Amino acid sequence: MHITSYFILIAKHLSVLHLEQIILTNLYTQYPITYPIPLTIIDFIKGKFDQLSSSARPYQGIASAFSDYCSAVEQRGQDEWDEVVCKVRRDIKGDESELLSKAIPSLRRILIGGPSNEQVTLLQNINVHSCDKSCQQHRIEEEKKQDDIFSESQSRLTYLIKKFITIISNIGDPIVLLLDDMQWASTTDLNVLQSIYQGARNPFMFIFTCRPMELNHPFLTVANNFHNTTDIDLGQLNAQTTNELVAATLKVDNNDCKDLSNFISCTSNGNPFYIRQQLISLRESGHLSNEKGSWKWDVDLLEEGISGTVHILLSKRIKKLPKISQETLKICAYIGTIDLYILGLILRDTNPDMEKSNQVIVKGALSVVTNDGLLALDHNGAITFTHDTVIEASFHLVESDKRASYHWYLGRVLDDKVCPNLRQRYIFTIAAQLARGIELIKDETDRIHTATIFLNAGEKSLASGAISEALFFFGRGVSLMHDADWTTNYRLCCDLYTKAADTAALTSSFEEMESYLNCLYSKCACKARCVDYLNASFIQVRSMAARDDRDSLKVGLSALRRCGENFPSQNLTMHTVVGLAKIRASMKMSKVLSLAPIRYD
Repeated sequence: MHITSYFILIAKHLSVLHLEQIILTNLYTQYPITYPIPLTIIDFIKGKFDQLSSSARPYQGIASAFSDYCSAVEQRGQDEWDEVVCKVRRDIKGDESELLSKAIPSLRRILIGGPSNEQVTLLQNINVHSCDKSCQQHRIEEEKKQDDIFSESQSRLTYLIKKFITIISNIGDPIVLLLDDMQWASTTDLNVLQSIYQGARNPFMFIFTCRPMELNHPFLTVANNFHNTTDIDLGQLNAQTTNELVAATLKVDNNDCKDLSNFISCTSNGNPFYIRQQLISLRESGHLSNEKGSWKWDVDLLEEGISGTVHILLSKRIKKLPKISQETLKICAYIGTIDLYILGLILRDTNPDMEKSNQVIVKGALSVVTNDGLLALDHNGAITFTHDTVIEASFHLVESDKRASYHWYLGRVLDDKVCPNLRQRYIFTIAAQLARGIELIKDETDRIHTATIFLNAGEKSLASGAISEALFFFGRGVSLMHDADWTTNYRLCCDLYTKAADTAALTSSFEEMESYLNCLYSKCACKARCVDYLNASFIQVRSMAARDDRDSLKVGLSALRRCGENFPSQNLTMHTVVGLAKIRASMKMSKVLSLAPIRYD
């Protein structure tokens, strides 16, 4: 098969259940193909964004899609895996592969080799209470590695992602990339998405699903730049389709359940998820029963089994679940997409008296909610909700005035329990939870410790090219600092303000940048802190130069004068001669290694 142009399907309210038919149908109608295409020759990879994760964890949805790709290639066999690895490592090597694997850990298997951080799950049976010295050393090494790529610009990361996509889309099977819930994608995610689109080569198909959004939503702005798009606005199921769905569920003839399906079609408004929930509610209330293999119901009494909206029905169902299953839903609702390891840590803390292992606890807690269709567990160990209504109902398990406290509790548990050698992997999750409970901080030690966590999360975001997320974390750290901290915790204050100012400049938030810099200028005015003063001045000079502000030179010279380095107002010949003499004297005092010859053209 050869596809001669891109095909991008942007779908709204789209269920993943029937994507295979949509993909094949559109392939048949859009391109001159003379023979059927088996779905098995298509690498179907998917990622999902969610409201909580996308705002704090860079590349979460896209990273899960790349993890899907790695698994798909592995399933093709060793020969194809070796081919992909060989071509990728030939063109992306050294510090480039390090940078890309830092930003998207799921690609580490292909770029560098060995297990990726994403493969660490509860099944590894990590003992979070007894990490030895090797764990502590590993943590120190990981933190140092963050600094190694801190200076990398987002443009370089964007280039590498584009390069990687170009390589993999030129080999192997056609790729279909599904990204779900695009309304939650962050600006950083959308920048990466544009790189993926630009790097994609034929055959490659994009499928985006989203809920209704404003016309000025950033995703629609990005999507408008794509070519050959098909926009599918999926409505609700009509009465006939609902009848077919109910009949197939109950395994009865369509005509035999028409009265039941008509009632459900009206009360569910044709929403497939609501239809399923109402059938379950009728079954639990006894208004839908199975007697000797035959389903029975009384149409006149059905309304008694549907008391309230689907939200109310779902909330009632959740509150009837075992306590540990309710706790699982709460954890997932307040953290977002999580894995088995994180869930095991928190469930262990909420159930300290249980003698079972974390693995057994998680398995038991998930079995109920997954069987009920409330949560889904993918092959990479990621736990997601099956519908936004379930998230909302689970979120309301915590009273509104206690939600910040619950976020703070989750952040503290993870901060305390996550094994040190995994801390960098989960730093975004920890920091995001603490940020949502930041107003509850009372203890001085907690305040400084949390500010340090925000600094760490901001540095990792910046190193990954996630500028807006970095500014969020640096800003939270700055908000925790008091005036007295410039004396007792000077280095922490200075780092937070400096990096917040630098990141604000990168996002063109110049007023915010100025407020951070003004504070730095006032606190770093003494000669002992001139290096920090110069760093702040450099941020301002660079920002002014980027805006073609001619006063940038004056600002830079003024900063140098404050630090004892005076420059003449006029460049006279005498100044040049004296300057060269100083350089010559300095060179005589130090050993100069083989300098390249100077060329005069």
